[in-house]
Amino acid sequence: LHSNLKFVQLFRRETKLVSEVEYYLTNLISAKMFIINVNGHSLSMEESEFQKHMESAKLGTQMSVASPSSSQGLATSTSGLQKQIDAEGSRFPFMDSETENLTQAELKQLHGLYRKTVTRYTLLSKALRKLSIDEDQLLASVDDS
Repeated sequence: LHSNLKFVQLFRRETKLVSEVEYYLTNLISAKMFIINVNGHSLSMEESEFQKHMESAKLGTQMSVASPSSSQGLATSTSGLQKQIDAEGSRFPFMDSETENLTQAELKQLHGLYRKTVTRYTLLSKALRKLSIDEDQLLASVDDS
């Protein structure tokens, strides 16, 4: 978030960043600064209570990220993975479809998604060229991680 906001601040076009867009950017920057500088005093609470809540939040995050050690944890992990797979499936509804099985409406929807993808790819390619970033190198760096 920080790097995205910094990029927008440095390379924005003043003519494009007006009214509502600038309002949202200002709010995002303010929210980021609040998160960075948050402490007990800024929330009108005792520092010890604030630290207690922060530690509790850290423990909750660590416990949810920790690998499951019991069969119940494994079941929870598996159901979470299934939800993620289902979510990906909704993003790519025709990924495992056979061409012969698609209805006319699905073909029309697929064509619309294709056009949207091509438009996005074209715009991203143009942006990468303007930033002098090699597209193949960028894709290779994403594949490595």
